[in-house]
Amino acid sequence: MQYALGTETGAVQSYTTSIPTITNAGSYHVWYKVEGDGNHNDTGAQKLSITITKAEAAVPTIESKAYTGQKQTADVAASDRYNVTTNAGGTDVGYYSVVLTQTDADKYKWGDSTDAAKTLQFQITMSTANTVTVDIKGWAKGEQAMLRLRPSARRPIPTPPSDPLLSGDAHPPRIDETGYAAIDRRLAAGRRAPSTRTPSRAYR
Repeated sequence: MQYALGTETGAVQSYTTSIPTITNAGSYHVWYKVEGDGNHNDTGAQKLSITITKAEAAVPTIESKAYTGQKQTADVAASDRYNVTTNAGGTDVGYYSVVLTQTDADKYKWGDSTDAAKTLQFQITMSTANTVTVDIKGWAKGEQAMLRLRPSARRPIPTPPSDPLLSGDAHPPRIDETGYAAIDRRLAAGRRAPSTRTPSRAYR
């Protein structure tokens, strides 16, 4: 038996005894015939039409992440059928683009039968508020109180809430080399402090 690849009307390659090997997706025509010998007659060439479809590349699910105050990028499942060409991520709450492209558009397609670059959205969501309790004792008018708070591993301490008895820092405290944040708070003018004040604040 002799084989050759060709068009709808005839072979375009030389006939050989090897069955053609095809890699890429597409429609093909394989021609075949028998070349006779002393005991067999020749046969006319016949055509076999075949179609190889593209393998499907599953679009990965991009999971959101909670805000941490640090830059974050999407976790994208690895695949030999696509490349991650954009995954810059970000720090703030919001949406960030993740772009995937096929490694070989002649072999693969997305589940929706397209093969163009696929843009997905990675979301950074608001984190759960941290609750911090502080104790202040022996605080007199005009004195400076330093509240030492240790931030959560999930989120740094943001701006302290306002208090009618207090004045002082109105910005997020800076974490020092010990891993603590010092908040400078003073009695507001004209206010009288009790000998012991133990406020509990939910710092959000």
